[in-house]
Amino acid sequence: IHVDETRGMLQFASRALRVTNCAQVNEVLTDAALLKRQKKEIEELRAKLQRFHSEHPAEEILNLHNTLLQSELERERIALELQEEKKVQVERERQLKEQAQKIENLSTIVLYSAMDDREKHIKK
Repeated sequence: IHVDETRGMLQFASRALRVTNCAQVNEVLTDAALLKRQKKEIEELRAKLQRFHSEHPAEEILNLHNTLLQSELERERIALELQEEKKVQVERERQLKEQAQKIENLSTIVLYSAMDDREKHIKK
């Protein structure tokens, strides 16, 4: 019995030694921060392209140029998404204001209706 427990304990310890953790800080990026990061990456790629222009063969230059174009397209896509999200948010806010106004109007109608009913009841 003790041999099985010891073997199990050693196997567990062996597995525990192989466990590795890679801690990462969670990062919440705002749209502006994401756009800023994309712009920085584009500038870095442009600088890298200029450095390698005279040092490396044309194929690598083309690869870097393609990467730069992809980054610019991604940045434009993100900017368009941000613009679309802002439009949606403005529309939602407008609808919420409209609904709040309707609720206020209905509350006023109900209040006056209740007051009229009370006055009619008092007059009888």
